[in-house]
Amino acid sequence: MATIEERRIAIQRAQQFQLSLRGAFPSFVKPMVPSQVSGGFWLGLPHKFCKDHLPHHDATITLVDFQGVEYHTIYISTKEGLSGGWRAFSLGHNLIHGDACVFKLTGPTVFRVYIFKAIRDD
Repeated sequence: MATIEERRIAIQRAQQFQLSLRGAFPSFVKPMVPSQVSGGFWLGLPHKFCKDHLPHHDATITLVDFQGVEYHTIYISTKEGLSGGWRAFSLGHNLIHGDACVFKLTGPTVFRVYIFKAIRDD
């Protein structure tokens, strides 16, 4: 499990990266908590982001990782979050409590996801 300091650093790195993003595509930082990476595997998204940029109906949202691999998730508009498919993405990238992700919308229902690990191998 990541320490408080490791979690803080991962969030800080994600926020700095988000600030460096250029272009008209909106993005947000999401620190991972236990309910998102174990057990329920529910990823709630920021209310304002959903209201301003995502469909107002249920839809398939595609997450594209750093290798270009696509994961299809189910977006539940009334709950403003990702359900089915998020578990596969989370487990596929060994996400843990404390990691931080930058979600950059690159199409109406496509996110490029950048992962900042709380416990780094380097």
